[in-house]
Amino acid sequence: MRKLIAVSLLALIFWGLTKDAFIALVLAMLADGVACIPTLIKSYYHPETEDSRAYLLAGISALITLASIQTWTFLYYGFPLWTLLICAAFTLLIKFRLEKIIHA
Repeated sequence: MRKLIAVSLLALIFWGLTKDAFIALVLAMLADGVACIPTLIKSYYHPETEDSRAYLLAGISALITLASIQTWTFLYYGFPLWTLLICAAFTLLIKFRLEKIIHA
């Protein structure tokens, strides 16, 4: 767990130091992705401890953001697409209790 936090913080520090928007975006996505791992594991094994509505609403928000993009470059759609995908994963894990289905 500490290693995940360290990697996430390191990516955030590099994100703050870089002058390149692409690198900053990739590092922000890396930091977010690494930070999501413990919650993904928890959502898989203990879905009853999470509320799928929060992730569903965040996913809808990301979808609206994607729908409003006029210039389709990675810098514009990268993070909203990542947010949509990770929120969809959380929603599926929690709502459909996949661990219970897979191990049934």
